[in-house]
Amino acid sequence: MPCLFLTELMGGRKMDRVDSLDIGTISVRSLSTKSIDAATAGHFDLGFVFPSWDTRCTSFTESKSLCLDLAVEVAYENKGVCRRFTRNRQIVLNGLNALSSNVLRIDASLENMQLCSQRIFEAIEKAANLIERPVKVFFDMSTASRYYILSTFAVALRSGLVSDFVFFYPEGEYLEAGADQSERGIFSGGKWETVAVPGLNGEFFTGKPYSLLVSIGFEGAKTLRVVNKLEPSQVAVLIPSPGFSEEYAKKTIEQNQRLMEDFVRTEEDIICAEAGNLVDALRKMRASSLGPTEQQNLVFLCCGTKPHSLALGIRAFELQTPLVYYNKP
Repeated sequence: MPCLFLTELMGGRKMDRVDSLDIGTISVRSLSTKSIDAATAGHFDLGFVFPSWDTRCTSFTESKSLCLDLAVEVAYENKGVCRRFTRNRQIVLNGLNALSSNVLRIDASLENMQLCSQRIFEAIEKAANLIERPVKVFFDMSTASRYYILSTFAVALRSGLVSDFVFFYPEGEYLEAGADQSERGIFSGGKWETVAVPGLNGEFFTGKPYSLLVSIGFEGAKTLRVVNKLEPSQVAVLIPSPGFSEEYAKKTIEQNQRLMEDFVRTEEDIICAEAGNLVDALRKMRASSLGPTEQQNLVFLCCGTKPHSLALGIRAFELQTPLVYYNKP
């Protein structure tokens, strides 16, 4: 049975906790801890990291318990809008070279997301063929695009080439009001394009109405525009509550108030799950009445936390029929 772990590196004074759930042929575990060594412990056949302007991408370099046979840098383009990118990338590269004598680079940009996703899978496939067994994968999703998180999980797991997937997720430290404007723009600049995630294309029957389950976050206005454009017959929301902090859930609801007023009809269409707890989100979704029917398609839209996005992907993987959308900036 393949094992999928989400290890959340927490801040503050929260207590460490472990949760687990078996879903079909997948064993899902969620660990929340304040220890970087506990969150990253293991010897992995390969690991993927994504250097970024966000300092969380350097968190793994502080671990004394992480070992990678092959380290893969998925290199975003630095368009010169953020001065922290170059510094963080150098820290990441130093960390990768300290962890592994074999470091590979895969180039990534918004224009070649599908090609990059394919190359990530090819790296997994090559490693598995080389050692002639399913591989153990470490995936730092702190600054990884949800598109890469979900496509890598789905395509690799369907292939049978992965025995263990560890997704590492440090809690975010959100930019203060005085932060550089160009850095704030990285979160919300430009328009979103809604694209299907490879490996989670589901079964969508044209002409049938569909229910939409959307994980919500701080980009409420853009989420509302996307939902309006999709024109679903029913909308349910996955809310990160409790949030990473006391204000997190409150801010999320405030930013999505219009969406909930316009589209969410009943209390049953509101699913609350802990922001960083993968298992809690899965358990709450499975307990809800929302599911595919002969009369309706089921579509998932990832706009919330990355743990919740991963939960949507796993739920879609379990049901087989839902189509999963990602909002491409």
